[in-house]
Amino acid sequence: MTWFQISRNQDSIFVRALLSLYCLLSTCHAGALPAVISKSSDGKYEIRPIPVKDADDPADRYGIDSFRIALFDTKTGAKISDLTGEYDVPHGSEWISLWHPTLPVVAIHVNETRRFGHIEVFSVVGGKCHKLSVPDYEMNALGRVNATKHGNTCFSQLSKWNKNDLQVMLDFNAYKEGTRQFQDFYSCEVTLRLDDSAAFFELISISPPKEP
Repeated sequence: MTWFQISRNQDSIFVRALLSLYCLLSTCHAGALPAVISKSSDGKYEIRPIPVKDADDPADRYGIDSFRIALFDTKTGAKISDLTGEYDVPHGSEWISLWHPTLPVVAIHVNETRRFGHIEVFSVVGGKCHKLSVPDYEMNALGRVNATKHGNTCFSQLSKWNKNDLQVMLDFNAYKEGTRQFQDFYSCEVTLRLDDSAAFFELISISPPKEP
């Protein structure tokens, strides 16, 4: 594979991710954040943005406002817990969290860089936030293309809940064994199932990784 082909595939992944975000953000205009990002199905809990003003933050230096997120009790307004991740305002917020359809369980997209992002899931029990165990589906996907290490892209996007099944889209590339060259870029759909106890997830399936 030539460098041009690698670069083209890399750009394809990035452009597709941006287009996906654009579609999700069609109801939230850039430069503004809602007071509440998302609520649990029963309305008892909500995710709120917390603006970040930091002179040492590169985003702030370029005039881009950023924010973190936290879990709140809707009725009392009390903050239950800060959550992982930092985001920038122009990319909006609707894509960040996805609540279970009936349980106080929320999946969070943790933004690392524009090419790296992973999923974390939290439950609220007795007014306290608990992080749930999620299988290492990234390594599993790498193994399916005979790789053990991703390259410069590994990006998970929340898709939807189907009852207790959380579906995630994973885009990644990998290094060829023994070289510094990238393998082809791949996309696959991951299905994680929340246990009946709502305490942990099982990896149910990963679709065959395919070039986008």
